[in-house]
Amino acid sequence: CHRPIKKGEKTSAVLYLCLFRDRDPATAAADFTRALFPDQNNTPLRVHVPEVHTVQFLHQSGSLSCWRAAPEQIISTAKLAKGEPRPWEIALSVNECHTEQIIINSEQARSAVSLAISDCRDEQGRMLPAASFECRTVKSYQIGNPRLAIGISGEYPDILDCLPHAELEPGKNYCFFLTARFPAGTAPGIYRGKATIAGKDFSHAVPLTIRIRNITLPTPASFKTDFLSGPDRYTTEATRLDSKLYQTDLRSLRITPRHTITLLYDEEGNVKGRPVQNIQNTVGKLHDHNFHIFGPFLQRKFPGLKPLSAEMDSAMANFARVTEQTFQPAGLVDKLLWQLGDEVHDAEKLNIQIHYAKLTRQMAPALPIFTTVNGFSERVKELIACADIIAMHAEIYFHCVENQLDMSGKQLWQYDNGFMTASVPAALVRGIMWRAYKYGITGYHQWSTTAWPADWDFGVDYSGTLYFPPVQGQKTPLRSARLQNFASGVSDYDYFVLLENELRRLGEHPAGKAAAQEFSSIISAVVPDRWTLPRNYQAIAAGRERIAELIEELQKL
Repeated sequence: CHRPIKKGEKTSAVLYLCLFRDRDPATAAADFTRALFPDQNNTPLRVHVPEVHTVQFLHQSGSLSCWRAAPEQIISTAKLAKGEPRPWEIALSVNECHTEQIIINSEQARSAVSLAISDCRDEQGRMLPAASFECRTVKSYQIGNPRLAIGISGEYPDILDCLPHAELEPGKNYCFFLTARFPAGTAPGIYRGKATIAGKDFSHAVPLTIRIRNITLPTPASFKTDFLSGPDRYTTEATRLDSKLYQTDLRSLRITPRHTITLLYDEEGNVKGRPVQNIQNTVGKLHDHNFHIFGPFLQRKFPGLKPLSAEMDSAMANFARVTEQTFQPAGLVDKLLWQLGDEVHDAEKLNIQIHYAKLTRQMAPALPIFTTVNGFSERVKELIACADIIAMHAEIYFHCVENQLDMSGKQLWQYDNGFMTASVPAALVRGIMWRAYKYGITGYHQWSTTAWPADWDFGVDYSGTLYFPPVQGQKTPLRSARLQNFASGVSDYDYFVLLENELRRLGEHPAGKAAAQEFSSIISAVVPDRWTLPRNYQAIAAGRERIAELIEELQKL
């Protein structure tokens, strides 16, 4: 304040609090608040904790209580209602990556607690094998002073570990993520089995019913993704996992990891090796995803040449021409992301990127030019005009591009680091795909999933860490709940597209028109406008369930 404040006068202030890493952030914030605001009923500082929306009581066995929920964030001290136990029934589609959560709370201490699902069978004896189910324990870390105003503070359940819950304190919630995916050819129907919650000296079974819908989600997923790995500066040779394990794990979630292929050719443009056959083999194994060619990004193919020089122009023009001639006859050029630069805040690099985008368009017009946009200017407009696939911050699109630039014939993707960082609510992550569908965004670019810096620690807000390093010697990639929720959103988007297809098939049919109106209302309940980000997980879970029901109803017409 630049003037004296009168007694009794009300004014606003912005407070900055530095939390030292040797203190618990929640405790430090509470101490600071008490010192600054003795009147606790008039405190402007709040700790944002996750709200519980989707919990259903399942089972009571002695001192052990059990609930189910969508994969939202549920902290250890959340108060969960019991009421009348409800049967555990899961409905999902073929090829869907379905995730839900099991919460247990025991009145007595327990140890080494895990969850396992049995084989499930229908009345004809057909089986959903136990190996189709994956159970992960949900573990928390502390988040203090989240970077985003919409973020969560304090306990943040985010680590999906393959190790059991070591110790259960009485009266606290402990969670498991259950993920299931059944391949094409799985017969629709009702399957029954059980879930077993077991630990040292105890075991409890909960009946489980699974209904496989007569719906198959597409391969590849309708929502396009491009997820990178590294740089990893934290793990050592002894603890580091093979990067292919992370790529395989992403594909199991129906998320596309970046795959880069090297194209070799001589001075006459004769291609060496069999790149078309290699990429066809790769595409076949990796569910038909996009791929990158090593070299165009920052002109790394020709490190000895100076950007914008005649020599570099000639080399890049030839490189683009050979790439187009190699992959276009095989029908693979549309799966290529030809990326020449990254972001637009560096003026020199932006000029270079625009130059080689224009050169590519002239010399190899079939190559899909991919770029990321994190700022806006007249020069950025030039880059957007040259590109085919533009991954930009959603707010930049809504403020500067939508209804202002001609985006016809282009793919609009999203690229927002803050939407995937630690502290972000689960509903917001899953809601990315809901807002994307409503406003014509068809893909998401994630700059990294394993960019652990040398000083990495739990609770530090990194945008490029959707996995956790194997700090306890785990041999399986440790997903975050954020990544799992993103995968759920990818399946949501498939449901949107399938329902859209049914509505298109029915045309002016009255049932189709009524379903279209309901569909629009469901989307708007989650995403009412461009700026209101999803926070209510119940609206997402119930909306997705109703959309699946609408698809089944319309299929019969």
